Amino acid sequence: MIEPVTRHYRATHEPLSFTFKSMPNTFYVDEILDFTPSGRGSTLLVEIEKTFTSTWELLDHIQETLGASEEVLGFAGLKDKYATTTQYISMPKMYASQLKYLETKNIHIKNTFLHHEGLKIGGLKGNHFKMVLQSVTPIMAGKIQKIFGQLGAVGMPNYFGAQRFGTLEGNLDDAYELIFGEKHLSNKRLAHMLVASYQAHMFNSLLAHRLTAQNPDEIFEILEGDVCLDLTTHKFFTVTNTQKAQKDFHSKVIMPTGLMPGKKVWRAQGKAYEIEKHYDVEEIYEKGFRRAVWVYPQENNFSYDIKNQTATIGFWLPKSSYATILIENLKLTPPQNSESKV
Repeated sequence: MIEPVTRHYRATHEPLSFTFKSMPNTFYVDEILDFTPSGRGSTLLVEIEKTFTSTWELLDHIQETLGASEEVLGFAGLKDKYATTTQYISMPKMYASQLKYLETKNIHIKNTFLHHEGLKIGGLKGNHFKMVLQSVTPIMAGKIQKIFGQLGAVGMPNYFGAQRFGTLEGNLDDAYELIFGEKHLSNKRLAHMLVASYQAHMFNSLLAHRLTAQNPDEIFEILEGDVCLDLTTHKFFTVTNTQKAQKDFHSKVIMPTGLMPGKKVWRAQGKAYEIEKHYDVEEIYEKGFRRAVWVYPQENNFSYDIKNQTATIGFWLPKSSYATILIENLKLTPPQNSESKV
């Protein structure tokens, strides 16, 4: 059985005490596209607010209700089930007159836009989050506000959150058998999700390793051979001058990345690859990626309700980053079995 990753954090504060349970009245997520709809074209972008409904369940509902095939529907990212979330789904504009039939007590059509092409995975700028923390004493509220502000300045490890690993018990074991064993699945969507969860598990494992094996004076230590992303040109490069790269990282000019193993992916070299190779999986047939190892919450705001002893935090994160990881960095306690069951 594959064991969950023991996550490590670079924060030095004492663990903060509060409770957070993801529910529609405590967790709000708004998707932010990386483009502005053109207002014309043959594709309909539908802005949908949902509760108690995963993105996959939403897509299934659209297919069953409108008679639309899976191939004509597009989306940019997955959104939480136990939250109030707003996201966009693309479809041919021929379905515009039928959208009213999609409405349920948990699904609401907020707006529609025309565009010249459909959505693709990753077509996001990011997400805006609002989270209501409970059982927060006045003293703890002050501590949360302080550390929350610091995270915006120094950032936090960009682990995959528990949502990435699905709701099936032992899904990582199933993924392992699919990749290395003789397991076969006719359901392509499920097969892709399992492989993606294993890629995320390996990324988390690599990141945790790097954070425990590094210079304790650095929030993240860049090694010779690391693959970094130039945040100005948006191009990857291999590090040869670690001193300069470390300085540029502190200045937020570049971002070190970690491996999500698979085909056609830029791999590290030298000292960095001596660690990375233990988390590389050549048997994965899906495309591999490089993922930022660090992320900075932005547009942070904080409020406190002393009567109900709740604190509300609002912030923005770039795509493929998880609000629950910010909660972990405040509490310094990862959820139990976070990569085996949600």
